[in-house]
Amino acid sequence: MDPAVALAVQVASAVAEWMNLLGLLAAPRALAEQAWCVPAAELRAHFREEADAFVAATEPLVARGGAGAAHLQPLRAHALGLRALLARWRAGAAPPAGVVALARAAIVSLGVPAPPDGWDEWLPGPA
Repeated sequence: MDPAVALAVQVASAVAEWMNLLGLLAAPRALAEQAWCVPAAELRAHFREEADAFVAATEPLVARGGAGAAHLQPLRAHALGLRALLARWRAGAAPPAGVVALARAAIVSLGVPAPPDGWDEWLPGPA
């Protein structure tokens, strides 16, 4: 596979996975419904690992510079900020308000609007 295509696939996959997780972090009701059977410590660790994976996967594109890198920078900054906040998330508790706010800010930074009924009411799935 052409290295540029391989990089594009890697970045697209990382962005898609991270956006899915941001949606859950931005909507505590959705997170509670989707992750009810996952132990809190595992869930926190998964989100931290995914933040690290997103940052690592997008590093080669950012290092090259250009428009793609510029679009990823805010999302990467949010991922690093979320990773730090996730480390403080205590077992059995809902995500800290800072996690929810930063996840929502990350989504908005990409131009994605909040759901019509707001993040607090949003549940993923068919409309």
